[in-house]
Amino acid sequence: MERESGLRRILEDTGGGFTMGALGGSAFHFVKGLRNSPNGTRIAGGLEAMRLNVPGVAGRFAVWGGVFSACDCALVYVRKKEDTWNSIISGAAAMGILSVRQGIPAVVRSSVLGAVLMALISGPGLM
Repeated sequence: MERESGLRRILEDTGGGFTMGALGGSAFHFVKGLRNSPNGTRIAGGLEAMRLNVPGVAGRFAVWGGVFSACDCALVYVRKKEDTWNSIISGAAAMGILSVRQGIPAVVRSSVLGAVLMALISGPGLM
């Protein structure tokens, strides 16, 4: 089943990224806050760590999801087909775009990392 392409897909993937970042960030930062707080204030420390850190994590995941989805939709439009290579190229492009403020070497490193990660995730589809 092919997913629809366009604005709706970009918005859905942005929301999905936000949700994943919020859920994963909540668990991670709550545990981190529990471990780093003194005895007697561990629950409060975990909740405070969540309050301070989760919005940023969720926002970063949302931005990545939106940029990835926009690149994927653009590739589907240009190539006229939806396959695994679109995901790999979109992962590389999204990571590169999001690291552009850090300079060309960071863009190259991030793009390679994004392509490798997406190839590992969708590996069986390459064959």
